Amino acid sequence: MKWLGKPKPPEELLLIDLRAEGDYKLGHLPGAVWMPVEKLGDALEAEVARRFPNANRRKLPLIFYCYGPGCIRSRNGSTIAAQHGYLNLLWFRDGTLGWRQTGEKLVSSSP
Repeated sequence: MKWLGKPKPPEELLLIDLRAEGDYKLGHLPGAVWMPVEKLGDALEAEVARRFPNANRRKLPLIFYCYGPGCIRSRNGSTIAAQHGYLNLLWFRDGTLGWRQTGEKLVSSSP
């Protein structure tokens, strides 16, 4: 499952991994950034300011994912993002489990 034939998602969206940091480092979806669930509001604000300084909170697509269909972090993350004024919120409900089941590889951040 490539992003429209590309190895990572387009620059116009933010793909957010809400799993444990160690799991993110072992392997995550291409182009994803890790954010700690317990500090998601602050982490989201910092990442959006860094990557999209003039972002429109109503339009900037945010895609949340975690481990798989049973994980509720994506729902919780999108709720926090909505509380910060973001409206274009999506969940990749199948998470890393679904990504691997399609035969796609995760990208490692470990040295």
